[in-house]
Amino acid sequence: MGASQAEVAEEIRVSRMSACRWYWDWKAGGMAGLVSRGPGGLPCRLDDRQLARLEAALRRGPAAHGFDDQCWTGARAAALIERMFAVHSTPRGATLLLHRMGWSVQQPAHRAAERDEQAIRQGKEETWPEIVAKAAAEGAWVCVEDEAAICRHPPKARTWAPCGQTPVLPVTGTRSGRMSIASMVCAKPGEATRLARRTRVHTRRRDDRRSMSEADDAALISAFHDEVDAPHPGMGQSQHPPQRADADPP
Repeated sequence: MGASQAEVAEEIRVSRMSACRWYWDWKAGGMAGLVSRGPGGLPCRLDDRQLARLEAALRRGPAAHGFDDQCWTGARAAALIERMFAVHSTPRGATLLLHRMGWSVQQPAHRAAERDEQAIRQGKEETWPEIVAKAAAEGAWVCVEDEAAICRHPPKARTWAPCGQTPVLPVTGTRSGRMSIASMVCAKPGEATRLARRTRVHTRRRDDRRSMSEADDAALISAFHDEVDAPHPGMGQSQHPPQRADADPP
């Protein structure tokens, strides 16, 4: 109580003009005079039904409306609004409308265009239970192997920083190449789940392979066979696998 308008403005982080206007509103109408009157500017030219149609159209993605990729921009949203409702909007006005609808600028996650949701669902509900049941009946391990490649350059991402101060991340200017990673998850009822992996760094030399070789995959499988003392491919049950490096000599 008794604080000046400048002190109030600094405390709640608003301009002195706003604090002064709110003071005179309070003097004229009491606490009721400080009730929010809603967002400023012109009212939205789209009614609730049109906004619902726009929301559904936006969720289908830009490619469904003839754009080159799946990223919405203010200009694209404005073009869609004019195409659907014959209402002209600037890119800035379209972004304000998107904010009002609960949308925000985000870093999109990547997903393979070849992804088949029906095949994935069938695999989870039908194929995978059959594999698990057969492995349990035979006392076998279930192994799932996959390979991926990653670029060794620093990733581009968003970060928080003070307004007006662009963050700078020091990176090397040398060509660092890429890396291939092959991993295998192995599970068996009553046993701890195991993870085996193998990496190959590609140095961009002319004679350097740019992916995992068959020898790398074979070494990955062989390493897991050694880990669980399982027969190696091509060996009979009576033969012993190669001795592990950490085992005691006979």
